[in-house]
Amino acid sequence: MFHKIVEDFSEIITNVDVSDFREYGGARSLVAKLTFNDSSELHIRDYIFLNGQRKYSYPWQNGQGNLIIRWDNSPHHLHIKGFPHHKHLPDQITISGERDLQSIVKLISDKIKLDQT
Repeated sequence: MFHKIVEDFSEIITNVDVSDFREYGGARSLVAKLTFNDSSELHIRDYIFLNGQRKYSYPWQNGQGNLIIRWDNSPHHLHIKGFPHHKHLPDQITISGERDLQSIVKLISDKIKLDQT
């Protein structure tokens, strides 16, 4: 799945750095970084545990390392609709409709393409 996403969005992805990928039984872990043609980076931490639970964090940062958006499912914002899924913007925390790498990279792609026009 990861390689398919990289292939599908190759027009905006300039570098892929996978620092950890493991599959064992029904569990999986992926730690990686995608660099985009606008110098922004998406840091990927996605884990599926043997019991089926999932933990993820996808911080997207600009070329200077400043947060653009971070998607995660840490259970610390009980008030957010869609709990525990949420996203951090520079000045607020809000509901997140994007909960997987495909939809997050699609949103990033759309934003980069819009900014480049």
